[in-house]
Amino acid sequence: MKTATLTPLLLLFSFFCNAQYSMKQDTTRGNIQGLYEIQQAAIKFITRWNQSHQTNYMAGEPNLKSLVCRCEVPLKTAWMNNSKRGKRLFVEVICDKSFCENGKKWSMPVPVIITKEKK
Repeated sequence: MKTATLTPLLLLFSFFCNAQYSMKQDTTRGNIQGLYEIQQAAIKFITRWNQSHQTNYMAGEPNLKSLVCRCEVPLKTAWMNNSKRGKRLFVEVICDKSFCENGKKWSMPVPVIITKEKK
């Protein structure tokens, strides 16, 4: 098979592999914290915020390239300091003690999507 033919086939294959990905598949396993649980923590935070402030925000997905150690304690959430990320809103999902590197603390930003209310 020629290279010119092989390249489009590889691109097509990679597209279908990526199209099958679901955040629900990325759960905690071994010493790796699942992105699904991180996103769920952000969703709960945003849901509570929306209810108490009559807003219509949605939590996006954490960076799919991120990899962090499994958290030993329940995840915490807070608004991320805007100076770290510019003008966009982010929820910071925080782990105060992980199973790796002597219980090292980590945090991960999850983008917030501002949606307009339906009229």
